[in-house]
Amino acid sequence: MKLKKKPTYQDLENQINQLKLKNKLKQSGNLFNKLLKASEDMITINEPNGKFLYYNGPESYAINPEDIVGKMPNDLFNEDVSNKLMLAFKEVKKTGESQTVEVLLDWLGEKRWFLEYIYPVKNADGEVVEMVKVCRDIHKRKIAEQEVENQNKALLESAKSHREVLKASSDLISVVDKNGKILFVNHASKKIYGLSPKKCLGRSIFDFTHPEDKEDTKTKFVEWENSEKNHFHIENRQINISGKILETEWHINV
Repeated sequence: MKLKKKPTYQDLENQINQLKLKNKLKQSGNLFNKLLKASEDMITINEPNGKFLYYNGPESYAINPEDIVGKMPNDLFNEDVSNKLMLAFKEVKKTGESQTVEVLLDWLGEKRWFLEYIYPVKNADGEVVEMVKVCRDIHKRKIAEQEVENQNKALLESAKSHREVLKASSDLISVVDKNGKILFVNHASKKIYGLSPKKCLGRSIFDFTHPEDKEDTKTKFVEWENSEKNHFHIENRQINISGKILETEWHINV
């Protein structure tokens, strides 16, 4: 009868370490699965050619792994989205670097924006053998960004239109500070003051007011400034640099 060899202390230690390693791997796997289930993102593993090997996503998306696994991007998405993903996969394979792509998907009967994070998985030789793709819903953020962009465009168009009106007007239009210093004036300054708009900047509007009207104009200007009115009207005389006197009517708004 052949006796079974009694394990040495080294054999026992090796077996214990293997059991510990298996237990750690099991615990890590369980933790990974819990993290996947808790994630609000859709996570897939893809071959470098784009083929889906694995899918995990929240139950609210109502997608099963069999709906995804084994298929290519062009089996699941429209041409535009499919091409974007395939280009990103190709770039990750080529460079070994992560890629980020924004896509507009047909989702449950509506168009929604998603952000695709694509990460390379490399073998021991540094070759990309698989890719992990994380798909995150960014629709609310994207819509907010587009609203801000549209508002900025509208403001720019409004400002452009406003500038065109100022340029086209034959009336003198100016912006002054509380001391009467000219901050802006349109091209009509050439007709009224005899100076280009650029040469008027920084000067006081009272520099061009007739001496006999200057004190009265300043007094009314200060009274209006201290009042709660947004608008006031005044008539006075202006003198341009050639000495020509002009009867003027002013409508001033805050």
